[in-house]
Amino acid sequence: MFKNNPTASNYIPVMSQEVFPEAQVAYNNTQNQLRFTFEQYLGFISPVESKMMYDLVMSGRGMPIPNPRAGVHSLIRDLRIQSGDATAQLEEVLDYNVLVAQQWGYTENASIGDKRTMWEGKDSNPSTGTSLFYSGTNDWKAAPVTTETRMKPVSIQVQQPLYSGILNSDKVFPVVATKGLRLHMNLENIDRSLTYTTGSLGVCPYQVPDGTPVRPVLTAVISPATPVKAAVDSTFAITLDTAYVNIVGGPNNNLPFSVGDFLFISSDGTAGTEIELGLLQSVTSDGDALAPKCVLNITRDVVLGGPGLPGGEAVGSFVYFKNSDRMNGYRTVGDVLPELTTLAAERVNFSMTNVKYVVGTVSPPEMYVSAMMSQMNSSRGLSMDISTYSTYRNTLTAIQGLTNSLIPATQTRAYSVLSVPLDNLAQISMISDSLAGVTDSAQSYQYVLKNKLIPDRPVSLSKTSNGQCDQLAILELEKALVNCNLSVRNLQRIPERFLIARSFSKYGQVADLADGTLTLRVDYSADADIQKMMNHYVCHLSRINITQGNVLVS
Repeated sequence: MFKNNPTASNYIPVMSQEVFPEAQVAYNNTQNQLRFTFEQYLGFISPVESKMMYDLVMSGRGMPIPNPRAGVHSLIRDLRIQSGDATAQLEEVLDYNVLVAQQWGYTENASIGDKRTMWEGKDSNPSTGTSLFYSGTNDWKAAPVTTETRMKPVSIQVQQPLYSGILNSDKVFPVVATKGLRLHMNLENIDRSLTYTTGSLGVCPYQVPDGTPVRPVLTAVISPATPVKAAVDSTFAITLDTAYVNIVGGPNNNLPFSVGDFLFISSDGTAGTEIELGLLQSVTSDGDALAPKCVLNITRDVVLGGPGLPGGEAVGSFVYFKNSDRMNGYRTVGDVLPELTTLAAERVNFSMTNVKYVVGTVSPPEMYVSAMMSQMNSSRGLSMDISTYSTYRNTLTAIQGLTNSLIPATQTRAYSVLSVPLDNLAQISMISDSLAGVTDSAQSYQYVLKNKLIPDRPVSLSKTSNGQCDQLAILELEKALVNCNLSVRNLQRIPERFLIARSFSKYGQVADLADGTLTLRVDYSADADIQKMMNHYVCHLSRINITQGNVLVS
């Protein structure tokens, strides 16, 4: 297929046409099937000049945002493209968001990062003053905070390309030849796609995935020491240790709580000592002009004869909320301020509205169209190659020593394999980075193909697991990414963007992986303790063949 180069003298102008989804509704965690049909009459489309557009709003307590590793792409789990008559599946990328997160980490520089912030929902700055999804600040040091959050959510307009072999190609694609296109996306669960601006700060210590209660720890003093149990409501205040909420540059000094959160207190951060506090009504300062401390004003519905209130808790106690309350909405708490119970019941979610796909269409020269149609109607047919990814997944238990991960690849024209070890527990937790690869004390790796070790010596990962860099591993990674036609612009913070990769062909050539014996061997040290889901992405060429109206993919 031809490229429509804007700098060429024979450049063909691109016309934009809007394609709307099958259901024009608000797409979110429950309305999670998004489908488009590109009709045959569109003729020829220019994928790189086509974008999915929509208005995006974040909701719920905790200032949730899409995972910054992939921006709005984190909202898409799987992507499938079929022919217009649904008889042939042209492309399928499972765990699309994980793949994009890996690509972003290594292809980004400052200007590209800014562009992704403007159009693709990348919000990596935790400061409330510069947040993409929230505006304004309600500083508890300046005035009492009584609203749902310390910022007001705003709708942002997204212009999102889809990183697909068909829909992100620089070659014009003939939808007229494939009887149109059907695009189907499964949207991701919020516990995997979103994250709180403050991360795991303030979350229940024994709910934090890694089991370490260091970050959520907040020291506190209850005032009065023994709150009075009223006939209906009891109110009291907790003064927080400034050291935990006075981190410069974070959102409102990294105060993790939102008005409407139901709070708990525990002397040692365990369920056995946990006591219910109540709903957070407001956040204020203790009035100290030189070193103000954060005060949480809490109200609780307490009926005479009901459960008692906390009292006399020592400094050093844990104060926290439970992530499940934000995810599911907290239970009704009697007749405590109705506006508070309304806020407490709100669930974390996202909403995509006014969704459309703006498709760039072109009209190639008549001679080109005639030649293509003749080829389609011949016995030989019309063939088109696309560069895409196939996903293979398996689970590795938390074991030490040598592990083997089978990759049942069937591709005969492969470029590279990208292997991402994901923390299994992080896939079901919004307070963890679901899209990040984990080293888990990996010491070395090799691929095995047709009983041959590739490369012939293990690639060391010992430095990477210690937060440094192994030069050979970086070299292998860069070659693999370049072979996938990715421009590598950033090789910093490799341990935070952990990815095992190997190029199986020379640049511009392909390799045959079709015998189904491809395996990844990783040697883990005795410190390995994470159950992992291993995602393998095989980058390869896929051929679409159209013969006398029939569409086949090989």
